[in-house]
Amino acid sequence: MKTINKITLIGNICTDPVLQSGRLLFRLATNREERQGKDRDIHHIVARSVGPDSIPVTTGDRVYIEGRLQYHGKDPARPEIFAYSITKI
Repeated sequence: MKTINKITLIGNICTDPVLQSGRLLFRLATNREERQGKDRDIHHIVARSVGPDSIPVTTGDRVYIEGRLQYHGKDPARPEIFAYSITKI
């Protein structure tokens, strides 16, 4: 049987993107409303990048991200989203 590992997020970039080893790293904030009030989640985003000129986002940008969930080998409690599509909205 086929399995699916797909994540779709809409949120705001909350840290300056950093280019490291050909990958773009940043954090994305998403909000959700519950009965007790609003709650914010921070997601660690990793995207492939060719060079400094290809950084598509900056802090404060609202973006739509599609990617897959992967757990970091050293810290399984901190999942990362490997983005294959980042679109400013």
